[in-house]
Amino acid sequence: MDLPWDQARCFDTDKMWHALDFLLRRVGFPVDVVFGEEEIPGADDWSYGPPRCLTPDQVRTAAEAFAATPPPPGSPRVSSRATRPRRASTRRSSGSAVSRWTW
Repeated sequence: MDLPWDQARCFDTDKMWHALDFLLRRVGFPVDVVFGEEEIPGADDWSYGPPRCLTPDQVRTAAEAFAATPPPPGSPRVSSRATRPRRASTRRSSGSAVSRWTW
């Protein structure tokens, strides 16, 4: 079952995983959050190697590193609430309402 993005426990990066890995490695990120750090014991090879995961300590390290990472220069900090679409109505000169979604 697909849940709305704000309720899902998984974030799908689609094909951006390689670009994310490149950028995180370039800035010296302390944990490999894209490919994982530890092989999962007993897991089958998935054609590109066995699946990998992060230990609780590695997750903590990654979370602390993400929290300490400043935004790129010139970009405002945006909260998750600010990124949720909301319905806005505007009035035409004829008096009829027009609904649109804004972010």
